[in-house]
Amino acid sequence: MAPPTVRSALVLAICGFVSLSCGDAVVKSMAGAWPGTAVAALRYSFGAAGLTLVAALAQRRAGFAVPRPKLQLGRGAAAS
Repeated sequence: MAPPTVRSALVLAICGFVSLSCGDAVVKSMAGAWPGTAVAALRYSFGAAGLTLVAALAQRRAGFAVPRPKLQLGRGAAAS
């Protein structure tokens, strides 16, 4: 039997592959109906919601601590 860390890593990888495949299928089905910016916004919104949920469950409030907020604001402004 594999150690728990290996098993956890495999389950996490499988979940990632499944979620990427499902997300890709949904995006491709909406390709002609929605503009590209709307599809991208929806995809990033679901990704942010999922990441928020994982961080909240795994680390509670510590998962949302920002050690250098000014640097992160500048990074966000530069990306947009």
